Amino acid sequence: MRAKAKPIRTFKRTRAEIPVLLSLGRKAQQASHLASILDVSFLGARVRARAELKPGQVVNVIRMTGASAAVPSQVVWVGPPGSKAEGQAGLRYTNPLCARIAPN
Repeated sequence: MRAKAKPIRTFKRTRAEIPVLLSLGRKAQQASHLASILDVSFLGARVRARAELKPGQVVNVIRMTGASAAVPSQVVWVGPPGSKAEGQAGLRYTNPLCARIAPN
């Protein structure tokens, strides 16, 4: 039996605990939900949220501390119910060069 290979990441993830608002939809003024970034990389972030997110959904990430510009993102994956990742989701920034979310 061959061991399962770990996926190779293009960019390093950095652990973080950053409070954010997730604005669901294309406009930043849409309904917002409290969330926390758990880790962040150049291309996206892993968040913990109570909002019901779905893969492919467009969200804006708005940092609650420091610079608060909306960062357009798309949900890539959602942790399955009952799993260790329940309540978590992976987000990919729509334009990583404009994303200004970094750990303190």
